[in-house]
Amino acid sequence: YGLGAVADDEAAALRARLLKDLALEERGARRGLRLIDAADAYEDVLKRFPAAYPAINAATLNLLAGRQGKAAALAEHAAALARRERPQTPLDDYWRAATLAEAARLIEYWGSSKNPTLSSSRSRSRGPTMRSSSWVRRTLPTAST
Repeated sequence: YGLGAVADDEAAALRARLLKDLALEERGARRGLRLIDAADAYEDVLKRFPAAYPAINAATLNLLAGRQGKAAALAEHAAALARRERPQTPLDDYWRAATLAEAARLIEYWGSSKNPTLSSSRSRSRGPTMRSSSWVRRTLPTAST
């Protein structure tokens, strides 16, 4: 259908979204391979249309595919892009906040791409708490922004 070659960011992301849906329906090794395909498709969109949406999707899909370092780096990039975006509507503002929260969670849990180690005091089974993250407090918009 040529979805990867279109000049509109939402249409270009449709191919990646379809690959994501197919990946999430799979089980076992095939799921991992499809998650990588979907993550790579979102990264292709990100290269053509630098925006938070393809970046955060690529980050999360990389995490699900087991590529934690790449996920953390993309989450940081998504957060930086989201902070630069200027929402035009309440829905845009919602998606910006959701992207920042998702990026914060990925970075909080898997560590910064600059320092990908986890604190030894954290339990993977419980995961981190977002309330305690200074990164979250610095990153998420406040009511005054």
